[in-house]
Amino acid sequence: MRCLFAFTLAIAIPASASAQTIRSSVVTPANAFVASVTATGTQSDYAPVAFTGQPVVIRANNASALTITGFANPIDGQEITIVSVGAGNVFFSHQTTSTATNQLTNTATSGATPLAAGSGWARYVYDGTAAKWRLVGHEQGGWVTPTFSAADYTANGSMTWTVDAGDVSLLRYRLSGKTLEVLFTLTATSVGGTLNTDLDCTIPGGFTATTRLDYFPVKK
Repeated sequence: MRCLFAFTLAIAIPASASAQTIRSSVVTPANAFVASVTATGTQSDYAPVAFTGQPVVIRANNASALTITGFANPIDGQEITIVSVGAGNVFFSHQTTSTATNQLTNTATSGATPLAAGSGWARYVYDGTAAKWRLVGHEQGGWVTPTFSAADYTANGSMTWTVDAGDVSLLRYRLSGKTLEVLFTLTATSVGGTLNTDLDCTIPGGFTATTRLDYFPVKK
């Protein structure tokens, strides 16, 4: 059985929002300064370019995962668009690690806003009054598959739930505005201990749900 869950997240709403595609001229303004980066790992107080007020487009050509927690030396009204063009996913952490005035304010605040490898984009504008980078546009692109962890699968009471990596034939998620969609297919898992009622999966991406909107079973 294949299952789709949609979650509503606890979030802070950004100042504005836009909807563009990666190839749109709006994503790459005619007067933008375009730079490519290959950084990976966690980048705090990141300074990929010197900000001058001119719109900036960063092509993230990272070979593995890149997490950005903030951009250094901001200017009020500065616009920066990050486009994922590499083999690794890109993540943006909400108000963590970087110096407070360099931090990012995301739409979804409980987990890191993702860009799928080679397909997503995000745009931030610096709010000098709030002293934060505000997310004003985001398209994840493709789905993101999290790294398997057996600890993500638990049961209530004294019941145990054993899930091996080979039991997970599908697990991926996609963030759109306030809504997180999770697709998963599990086979051949086992339960033990004192049987009880609930089997629990950790929501991927570090997100916390405030509401489960619905449940849609789809038979193969």
